[in-house]
Amino acid sequence: MGKGKKPFPVMALCGGIFLVLIGCIGLLDALWPKRGFSELENRELAQAPAFSWKKLWKNEYTPEYEKYIGDQFVLRDQWISVKSRAEWVLGKLENNGVIYGKDGYQFEKLGAVEEERVQKAMGYVGRFAAALPEGTRFYFGVIPNAYEVLPDLVPAAAPLPDQGEWIERIYGAAPEGTALLDITAALAQRAQEPIFYHSDHHWTTLGAYYGYEAYCKEAGLTPVALESLTHHRVEGFYGTLYSKSKLFSTQPEGIDYYDTPAVTMTIRVLEGEKVVHSLYDTEQFAGRDKYAAFLYSNNDLTRIKRDEPTAERGKLLIIKDSYSNSMIPFLTNNYNEIVVIDLRGLSVPMSQLLAAEGFDDVLLLYNFKNFVTDVNLIRLTW
Repeated sequence: MGKGKKPFPVMALCGGIFLVLIGCIGLLDALWPKRGFSELENRELAQAPAFSWKKLWKNEYTPEYEKYIGDQFVLRDQWISVKSRAEWVLGKLENNGVIYGKDGYQFEKLGAVEEERVQKAMGYVGRFAAALPEGTRFYFGVIPNAYEVLPDLVPAAAPLPDQGEWIERIYGAAPEGTALLDITAALAQRAQEPIFYHSDHHWTTLGAYYGYEAYCKEAGLTPVALESLTHHRVEGFYGTLYSKSKLFSTQPEGIDYYDTPAVTMTIRVLEGEKVVHSLYDTEQFAGRDKYAAFLYSNNDLTRIKRDEPTAERGKLLIIKDSYSNSMIPFLTNNYNEIVVIDLRGLSVPMSQLLAAEGFDDVLLLYNFKNFVTDVNLIRLTW
């Protein structure tokens, strides 16, 4: 064999470059400042887990460390933005449980509804209604999520359950004597108005007002005229769906709120009780999670009293999810006292609360997704 030039070691060079890149990224990652909160994703970021041989042996340490590395990766926000743009170029219609709709709308993806879970939920509702003191009026409402009310903006192939059909079935299983709120019709009539956010899973304050009107109609109350209230608007709102999808083309929105009668609100917190004189935590409007301003977000038990008890009705109990937070301020125009319960943090037995308070009206109000998936509804019967 004649002497010739040795082949250029391409593989060795590529391997060397790869190792150098990995080493540089590892070094940068180790030196990169660690963050506690991501404004882009609106969530707490994982921190370095404490090491122990026991956790390593039980395979608890490695998953925690992987989550920490993923959350604290160098230039994480920039990589997320690049990924979003690449997926858009490729025509991807959803990301991380968020479906991309028309006109900039994003919709929360919902899997198949479990029949057994819905039956259990309605069983809890039935037992709760049966336990109400005689003479208490019971109202029940399921709020449709955005895709049910705005079907023309949803991709045709999106695999989403028919909420209208399911709400009919849920209402059909409601206890006898329950006053049912037709919120779907109330919103559908206003579908051309901004009743849902583009980048958040909640209804807007306007949508909440139409839900409030539907409740007043069923309860025989006089709804306060929206134009009679002092209106405020905060710009720069990016919602929960944007926090999940990171869709680069998402535009900021405005979030509205309205003045209420003079009230005193007592919130049960871990340290005891917090007393405030507004239904809005306005400090939240300066941050990413602006919707948390309503009712100071979700709390165990919140009691709202009008300073001048001159409303047309006495005391209301609302058992709710976060959708109701933007609707409850309107109800202060109709009730002298409102007690708000979030079952996720309920620490007082429901039976004890009902016996002690003496409510005139009780409203159970959930958005559809929460109602068909919530494991806390059993607490209605405690």
